[in-house]
Amino acid sequence: MVKLINQPIVFALELIMLYSFGHFAYSKGINSFSRVAFTIAAIILGVGLWSLLAAPKSGHRLPMPYLTVFRGGMFLVAAFFLYQLQMKNFALIVAILAIATQLVSYLTEPD
Repeated sequence: MVKLINQPIVFALELIMLYSFGHFAYSKGINSFSRVAFTIAAIILGVGLWSLLAAPKSGHRLPMPYLTVFRGGMFLVAAFFLYQLQMKNFALIVAILAIATQLVSYLTEPD
């Protein structure tokens, strides 16, 4: 039951992670072109790392406990980016959910 609740929360965190990567990258651009380029690059990097190392059907998926550390790290980086974007309450919620979901994943997912 806990695993069924955890999975959609992790998926929501994945989407929030991509949003925060893109929004943070956009904020670092100095003109329209660099903003768009940084945003696209950040999202591609996030999707690329995730699909290579954390996606369920990836041939290179990390084993437990490394998978939990990787996912938690990516989510916490997203929370840090949200904090830097002055979304402090949202960042705190994301950080708490990241830690909680990855603890549940570690305890419920097979090795």
